[in-house]
Amino acid sequence: MKRFRGCLQIAGDELRTQWHFYVVFLLSASFFFASLISILLVTRRIPNVLDDEFADSYINVIEMNKLPAGFLPTLEEMPLKVIEFPTIRSDLIGIDSSDSENQYYVEEYQDSESGEVFTRSFGMSGSTGDVVQDKTHASITRMNEVLLAGDPWTEEDNSTYKIWLSDKAAEMIGCYAGDVMELPGRMNSKISTRVAGVYRRDDSKMAFFYVTIPVYESVVPKMMKENRVLLQPDSILQLNKIINEIKSHYYFANSYNKSVIDGYMTVLFLLYVLCGFIGLMVVGILFATARAYFARRTRFFSLLKALGFRTRGIMTVVCMVTQGVLAIAFLISQFISPHLLAYVSVCLSDLHFEMDISTNVWNGTALFGFIAVSVLAWAACFLGKRTFKTAEITELMRSESQ
Repeated sequence: MKRFRGCLQIAGDELRTQWHFYVVFLLSASFFFASLISILLVTRRIPNVLDDEFADSYINVIEMNKLPAGFLPTLEEMPLKVIEFPTIRSDLIGIDSSDSENQYYVEEYQDSESGEVFTRSFGMSGSTGDVVQDKTHASITRMNEVLLAGDPWTEEDNSTYKIWLSDKAAEMIGCYAGDVMELPGRMNSKISTRVAGVYRRDDSKMAFFYVTIPVYESVVPKMMKENRVLLQPDSILQLNKIINEIKSHYYFANSYNKSVIDGYMTVLFLLYVLCGFIGLMVVGILFATARAYFARRTRFFSLLKALGFRTRGIMTVVCMVTQGVLAIAFLISQFISPHLLAYVSVCLSDLHFEMDISTNVWNGTALFGFIAVSVLAWAACFLGKRTFKTAEITELMRSESQ
């Protein structure tokens, strides 16, 4: 410990007396270190920005061309939510959808704030769905909240033959909660389905009626209006993984924005590669600084060795001086990095969409970069210790003293 304190004191004296020698190295190391920290922080923050800003947007959507029979439970075990189920023609409940008057209907409503009366149109297509804890479709949740009669849709109902009708649908076909409806099934069969409830349709996003998955899988295919299923992964970074997992079951899955996500993943990979490259450049600069400093002060170190200093002690002094230059460069880079971060954020925003990346650099990631480069710099010096030999000059000085 005493020897270490002695090396530390010598290194401090060297930094104080030889500071003018390090100016050029210090400036270059500061710039490269600022670049390293900025790019490292960008690569760490891009995934969080993508998830925070775009996880619930149209960018993070997977499309399936249909909902395969029996596949929904497997689908719901994946880290995603179904945002759009297949839609069903009103023909299923006996309303002719080919009649233009049965395409949609208009209702008046009063604005709660202004008191003015407005009109809004509602489509007359049904839908299917499933109730799973923490993954229930928003329109089904809303339907349960505005039930006028009957029972809400619960998880236990998923495996039964049930239908929920909007107040308008119930009025048009004359069915109410508790009634049994005969729906057209495959192979000219009939599906006995109980009307589980009637709800007030006050949101255009809600379907005209809802049927459970067993009903959907049993009805005549021509009753389907749109078989498309839209999925939204919990994380935008899981989009490709989920697409590949669905395809592993031999089902279609695609995302129109997959190329955008792939582009950002490629950018992330390249940024990590760039981080490694710049990190090596910083280590190279520090190693060059150590060599140049040693060459400048060889006679001084020869004297130390002649006085009994070991090679390890000399190496420790060289590394401490180098570490001192690195520490100063790190502090300077912390004031440069926010400006580089802001510039990189603008450049990435020009690729596709706005990315608001934080410019805070006083955090653990920057400190980790500092420690990692420090360890590499010390390792480079000790691995290249042959560069720091003083034997020849030491022998010369000893021969002159005799």
